[in-house]
Amino acid sequence: MLLTQPEDTASRPALDSEDVVLSAEGYPEGVRSEDEYEHYLGETREKLVRAVEDAPDAASRIQANLTLVNWLLARQIEPAASRMALGLRLAEDRDLVAGNAGQALRLLERTAADVEAYQPTGPDEPADRVRQWESVHQTLLAFARCFAALGLPDEESSYGPRRVAAADLAAYLDDPRQELASAARLWQAVLLVGAGQADHAARVLEPTLAPVLEPVSGLFMRLLRARAALAAAPDSDGGRHATAMALLMRLAERCEQIFKTPEQAAVAERTCAWTCWRIGREWTERLESRDQREAAAACRELTARILREHLGEAHPPVVLRLERVIPMLAGQEQTTSLPATSEPAAEPAEPDDLDAEPDPAPEEDD
Repeated sequence: MLLTQPEDTASRPALDSEDVVLSAEGYPEGVRSEDEYEHYLGETREKLVRAVEDAPDAASRIQANLTLVNWLLARQIEPAASRMALGLRLAEDRDLVAGNAGQALRLLERTAADVEAYQPTGPDEPADRVRQWESVHQTLLAFARCFAALGLPDEESSYGPRRVAAADLAAYLDDPRQELASAARLWQAVLLVGAGQADHAARVLEPTLAPVLEPVSGLFMRLLRARAALAAAPDSDGGRHATAMALLMRLAERCEQIFKTPEQAAVAERTCAWTCWRIGREWTERLESRDQREAAAACRELTARILREHLGEAHPPVVLRLERVIPMLAGQEQTTSLPATSEPAAEPAEPDDLDAEPDPAPEEDD
């Protein structure tokens, strides 16, 4: 379906819902383009693989393996994972995520055996070293299973693994490490949506206009919540779509307070608008399929206005990306310094017609 375009942009191709570019906001320091980012990812992966191969002893090999796994899940899959978290389900992204998750699971299996067989080398060795390895291993295993499940085709046969993986992530929802807790909540919700439990996903995520503690992941969760609430009620009369679009545009207005830099705020606002446009386009198509022509025309004009006023300058639109998919728990971010984010002052909660109090974490199905 072609959207109504203003006269001065009529010659431009119609925007597709999957036609986006991930923002440069979130690249490691010194990386300036997607080509440089891909080179950086490949070079760093080779460096970490060599560290495993060249490890001089068992302790070094265990640590190197955990760092490599963490890197695969935090950075290597980031472009694909960012698109997944935005609701784009591209076959090549599923393949990339599945491949890296599979490698991570194999490395973790090998590392578990190494940890079990490990013998301390002397009295100066940290007493809690093995316990720390086991803790990091368990956390990385939960996320590796998460992405392995998300890498499966979107069929009912994937629902079981995704629900199990969502239950595994519940252990980290209240972790004192805010970045880890946010990552667990975001990916648990993505799993639930992908497992046919969009209603549950909408309930476990925070209300759209609640204060945001982790800017990037917080925005991703609020965009996901809007989509999940709509997916949970596919036969609604359109009131949910209108409410979701209104809330997202109000969220866009707050991005200047949520994000530290004007550049990040601008990209975040555009990402809200793009999500809003997708919702409007989806509802327009549904109205047309029901032969509700007047309502469809009004919705089409609304989405066209969003396109003109918020997305018209960028084609395809540049949208927000995750800085890291999960935090680095084993080792440090490799030769980078990610842009710092700030926590905004707490805002008073506002009513949200789509919102309910978050539910307890899901339990694994019997």
